[in-house]
Amino acid sequence: MKNISNTGTVQSDRMERVYSNVGILKTLLFFILFLVILGVLFVVWVLKGASFMPEDIREIILDTVVCTSCEESDSMDEDVELTIKQKNPEWAVYSYPDYNFLVELPGISSFHPDYINPSDRYVWSIYAYDSLEFDSEDIPEIFPNFAKRIVISYLPIQFPDDVATEVDYFGGATIFIDFYQKEEEITIEELEDIFYSAIVERTKGYGEQVIDYEEKFKIVSGKDAFEYTFSDGMLYENGGLILLTDEYIVNVDTTLNFTSEENAEMTEKVISSMRF
Repeated sequence: MKNISNTGTVQSDRMERVYSNVGILKTLLFFILFLVILGVLFVVWVLKGASFMPEDIREIILDTVVCTSCEESDSMDEDVELTIKQKNPEWAVYSYPDYNFLVELPGISSFHPDYINPSDRYVWSIYAYDSLEFDSEDIPEIFPNFAKRIVISYLPIQFPDDVATEVDYFGGATIFIDFYQKEEEITIEELEDIFYSAIVERTKGYGEQVIDYEEKFKIVSGKDAFEYTFSDGMLYENGGLILLTDEYIVNVDTTLNFTSEENAEMTEKVISSMRF
């Protein structure tokens, strides 16, 4: 006859060992899950913490440098750390160190009063093109040795289908900043003479003439410069700014600025935020 009491004790011991093993297994699984979560959080932190990377690596990845805490300086020499105080603290700063250029752009967007589809939303954008990206006939030829073009625009993501023309850019703006490598030392007065001769010759090419030409010499970012306006038989008045840096002749063409009211004020703030 079997001893029921002993059998029950053995079964009880076995069940206790099973429960104990299950408890250990659960603990191990929770510990492994905890390590996985920590690993994921660490990866996310690393990806979001791109600002800790060396400057040269970050520029390769982002193509631009966003400055969030800068102090004022009048120059942007390569040997001097970038310490520019933002004129518009809530805006992003885009810097192109090779050309000693930076500009501030707002992150806001807006709609035309008559068009409110998401694809019609106006946004600020910035692009850069090297000379090799242009066909020979499309290279800006106001001055020789064209090197780079930076385009800043405030336009709809796409123009509405029923907008027949982009002549006025639908009330938006496109600003061209062209860089030309300097061949030799030149004064701003000499440069203005060259510029005037160039636009006269260009205008003759399509059977028109330059009229109402005006210039005003000034200092911009500590550099010699002059503003210009003129008409050449086209549908709108040309305007912009030309300045001399240590290495480049820079033409800031604001001809295609058709913003009005609040957007016009914002566009002027963008232009005035430029540093060279």
